[in-house]
Amino acid sequence: MLKKPNQNQSVYLAAVIQSIAVGQFVWMGTPALDKVYALVDLPNSINTFVISLIFYGILTLLGYWVLDSE
Repeated sequence: MLKKPNQNQSVYLAAVIQSIAVGQFVWMGTPALDKVYALVDLPNSINTFVISLIFYGILTLLGYWVLDSE
């Protein structure tokens, strides 16, 4: 099935996961935060920002979990 990654593979996977998390937050969260500051389309922009922040947090925790594979 799936074998446990070694230390180098764990670091690589964690870096890729964190890069995806940052890219997702820049793509969705930053424009939503800009709209929140400008008070434009508030219900949708706040929801988008919160969802983006939660997704970023989940991916960050997943990266830490991959690193803690020992």
